[in-house]
Amino acid sequence: MRGKVKRPAYDKIDYVAALNRKELRDASRAMSFGQRSMRMTGPTRSKAFIDAILEFEDDPWVSGINIDNPNERELYEAAKESRLRDFHAQLLDQIAERESVEREARMIPTVVLNDIQSDSGLGRDAFEAEATAIESGVNAHWLKRDKDSAGNEVIYVLVPEGGGFRGRIASPEEVRDGHFFQNHEEYLASRAA
Repeated sequence: MRGKVKRPAYDKIDYVAALNRKELRDASRAMSFGQRSMRMTGPTRSKAFIDAILEFEDDPWVSGINIDNPNERELYEAAKESRLRDFHAQLLDQIAERESVEREARMIPTVVLNDIQSDSGLGRDAFEAEATAIESGVNAHWLKRDKDSAGNEVIYVLVPEGGGFRGRIASPEEVRDGHFFQNHEEYLASRAA
């Protein structure tokens, strides 16, 4: 979605418009921070002025903007964001909403882990060691997904037998404590850990 958020390209053939943008960049170089700020933000902002400055997005210094100065960088980024919003307000709102949902979703495992750790009675280090062992499948049952004769998905636990493995339908406890290893080497590595 972010890939669609772009400013329109300048018409390379329109020589008069290019000269007008150059004039605005020349004027920007002669302005104080306050004068430039008036033309880049708020109700008096000039879209043409901002577009002229953004033409050389990788080189804002050609407009007299020192992005090493935090205030000037903040002004520049705010102006850039405002122009993107002019063109893509609805899409930017959708992106912000999606990022908010994703941020909240990523917090859930942290909250759950903290609750489990608190209820477990283990210290932080001991709990993290146990959680790491479970997540990595150390000494876990080897689980495989497959379909039974009726076409239903089932989970099998592979049990070492002879020189290979025999599969049987996993119990709920085995599913809870098991791990879906990619291959035999990964399974053996979990045993060595």
